[in-house]
Amino acid sequence: MKDYNNINTFDELIELEHGKIGTENRNKYEEGAQMFIVSEMSKTGRISCVGFPRATNIAPH
Repeated sequence: MKDYNNINTFDELIELEHGKIGTENRNKYEEGAQMFIVSEMSKTGRISCVGFPRATNIAPH
């Protein structure tokens, strides 16, 4: 069981739940979080085809 009593920041919570930056589990979490953000931005019209590469850190072709 995880000990949440000493968690003081959001970063500490994410590290406890998903591991340190660079680990496979953390990378999967970060990728899923980024995909969620992009999907929500596209739903609200905050992102267009022009803004998509910039929002996702993908270089245009």
